[in-house]
Amino acid sequence: MRLERTLRLIYNEPWFLPGSYHANLRNLLDLKLAMSRQEFATRQREGEDISGGKVQLPSMEIKKGIAHIPFAGVLVKGATAMEKGSGALAHEDVFSDLDEALSNSEVKGIFFDCDSPGGTAAGSFELADAIAEAAEKKPTLAWVERLCCSGALLSLSGCGMIYGSKTSEIGAVECYMAWLDASVAMEKAGLRVELIKNKGGEHVAAGYPGHPLTEAQRGQLQAQVDQLYGMYVEHLSQHRIGMKPESMDGRTFIGEAAKEAGLFDAVTTKSQALADLRSWAGLVG
Repeated sequence: MRLERTLRLIYNEPWFLPGSYHANLRNLLDLKLAMSRQEFATRQREGEDISGGKVQLPSMEIKKGIAHIPFAGVLVKGATAMEKGSGALAHEDVFSDLDEALSNSEVKGIFFDCDSPGGTAAGSFELADAIAEAAEKKPTLAWVERLCCSGALLSLSGCGMIYGSKTSEIGAVECYMAWLDASVAMEKAGLRVELIKNKGGEHVAAGYPGHPLTEAQRGQLQAQVDQLYGMYVEHLSQHRIGMKPESMDGRTFIGEAAKEAGLFDAVTTKSQALADLRSWAGLVG
């Protein structure tokens, strides 16, 4: 069932993630599926990458009153050990870190160390709300080491400040769904799928392998994507006041251009970002 879940996530669920990164996930999955049953099984152990090597996942650290929360990888709600070992970041891990940071009286500020292209739409708004609520309780700052795109931007937009360097990349406000249509391939193989559906079930079995989407089914999926995108833009308008509407067309911005677009509050260094957070939190030294 874990493999079925991964297939569904990649081919049938909406994403807040640039298309090139989605393609990388598909390529990784293809490599997994190309393995023999025995070889694949030996590589499903927790904490392993595709080559079977053990992966040590980064954890939150509390240093001098600041909780440093790792925020790197493709965001996935309920990510399995195999997915986390392949570079996914589970929403649940971030929730746990947040809870610990908020309940710890020694923590005066929260520092998100981000390098994420985004992830699935599922769970993203709940995570974004939790981070925005945390920002109301303790000073929060998101540092973009390299990437903060799509779902990562949505999740971290409620932070008090978002900083990046001259080459940090942020943006990609977008939502899409990649739906695999295998009907032509099956037709060339001499196969044809017949669906016997209940009366009035226009949306029944949408996307069944080998059966193309109807216009009504495609329209329903389009409506869902548009709804999620609208929710995304609304969240940004509430938490990133200076962000320009024209910056929400799927583009990414780097460094000073990102600041001009209202995505970065400052273009500086990581050490300066941490110093600013410490000062904001009332910490000395």
